[in-house]
Amino acid sequence: MSELERLKDRLGYDPDGVGESRLEALVDHFGSAEAVPLTDMDALREAEGESRLEALVDHFGSAEAVPLTDMDALREAEGIGPTTAGRIWEVAEPQSESDPETTEAEAITVPTDDVLEEIADDNPFKAVVESLREEGLSWGEIYDHAADAYNPIDKAAFEESFVMLPDYRIRVVVPDPDATSGERYETLTRPEPTKDDAREWALSKPEVRRVESIERVGEVKVG
Repeated sequence: MSELERLKDRLGYDPDGVGESRLEALVDHFGSAEAVPLTDMDALREAEGESRLEALVDHFGSAEAVPLTDMDALREAEGIGPTTAGRIWEVAEPQSESDPETTEAEAITVPTDDVLEEIADDNPFKAVVESLREEGLSWGEIYDHAADAYNPIDKAAFEESFVMLPDYRIRVVVPDPDATSGERYETLTRPEPTKDDAREWALSKPEVRRVESIERVGEVKVG
């Protein structure tokens, strides 16, 4: 069983291929499925951030080849959305140096309409941005407000991506050629929505001959 499959088994959840790259990144970051701290959200989010940087290097071939100031190109890499690409661009975009012959700096103004056109009409934040601009806030001030709200929203969204499932202890019978009866008992654990689902999972294992008992022992967060 691969480390990715072992992590899926720990989670008790099969995403049918969705999000497998994130699970693989966690296994690579922490070294093994068992080492992934499933209940440490700060550690998980830090690992996810590093995996995005690794995705950029893998996509473009090297650190030097990553086009730090080309947002469209950055978003071609797996796991790099508009927010992440924008943050990279903000850090990497060089500021134009002032002309020593010029005595006054020329301000750069980005029209409100140019920005609002890039935001979908059904996005509720579009009205918020428009309202803040009408109040006279600069794009930098609006960005700071958005950044202040991003972390708690991101943390809440990450938390809500998990579900709580009952955790079952399943006593099964498996073959044992060394036993007098030719069988022995073995205990499995599995989070599933229902006891029947836990039974079906246990019986799906080729080595399991029958299920003797199933006991709910708690709840597990999976996602």
